[in-house]
This record gives sequence, C-alpha cells and structure tokens, in this order.
Amino acid sequence: MAKESGVHAYTEWAKGRLDEMDATVSSMEAHIKELQARGQANAEAALAEMKAKRDAFSAEIDKSRASGEAAWADIVAQMQTNWTAFESATKSYMDSATEVAEHNRQTWQARAEEQMKSWQASLDQLQNAAQEFSGERKADLENAIDKMKSEGDSARARIDSLGQAGTESWSAMMKALSESRAAFEKANAAAFEAMKRAMK
Repeated sequence: MAKESGVHAYTEWAKGRLDEMDATVSSMEAHIKELQARGQANAEAALAEMKAKRDAFSAEIDKSRASGEAAWADIVAQMQTNWTAFESATKSYMDSATEVAEHNRQTWQARAEEQMKSWQASLDQLQNAAQEFSGERKADLENAIDKMKSEGDSARARIDSLGQAGTESWSAMMKALSESRAAFEKANAAAFEAMKRAMK
C-alpha cells in the first residue's frame, strides 16, 4: 500500500498538469476565431503544437498507470519535457493573441481553476485516507493535510487577488500559476510521504 501511495502522488501530479493543459486548450479553442488573420494563423500553429504535447502527455500517463513508484520518478522527468514544450507553445499562442487581452485572462483563470480543483481533489483523497489511521500515525497525516490545506488557501488567495486585478501581464499571471503549482506539488509530496509513514 505504501508503494501505491507514492505512485498516487505522481499520478496526482500528472493529472493536475493534464487538467491544466485541457483547460488551456479548451479556452484557446473557444476564442481563436476572435484573432486577426496573421495572429490567428500563428495561434492555430501554436494550438496544434499544444494539442500534440497534451496528447503525448496523456498517452504517457495511460502507458504508465501500472508502473511502480521507482519507474514513475523517471516517467515524471520525461513528462516534464512535454510540459515545458506545452508551456512554450502556450507562450507562442499568447504572443499571437495580444489583441485579445480578455481571452488571455480567461485562459489564465481556467488554468487557475484547474489547479485549485487539483488541490481540493488531493485534499479530499488524503482526508478520506486519514480516517483509516489512528494515534500518532493519524496525527502526522492530519498535520500534513492541514499544511497542504493552508498552502492551498494561500495559493487561492493569491490567484483570486491577481484575477480580480485583471491588469496583470500574461507573464505575471503565469508566474503566479507556476508558484502555486510548485507549492501544491511540494505540499502534495509531503502529505503522501506522511501517508507512507502512517502505513509502516
């Protein structure tokens, strides 16, 4: 079971990234026709690349579901390459869509919402799992869950604040998402380590 919890941390990482990719592609597809001709052609090329990277990322998840924790550590490194290429294509799209600032904000908001859903889904799973333990093991896991919840609340507040301002550049919005994602991944990993300890 400890092995499964470690794998679960990696699959949650991958699922969160894939959900963010899906939200980005969906938002961009919904608004691409609003772009001017030259920008639209560039954006369509970037969107095609984003879809290819998202699909490759998804295929890697499907292929790796049955892998053990040790294999997932290597798989995540490979998936990170697809994620980086996806983010590069996203930037190319946004550079082509500068005249549609509201579209950029909506895309960012869709990604932020997917991040927050990932936080909540992981919290819910961990809280349900914590019910199976007692004593010090449960207390250790609950402390990690509380820290994860606190980090999630802080991330939500930062994202909400930035979203309400509505005047931030794409790079500033992406920086906020990146910081939130890193905080989530760190808190998620710590919580799953606490679960492994509880299972021993």
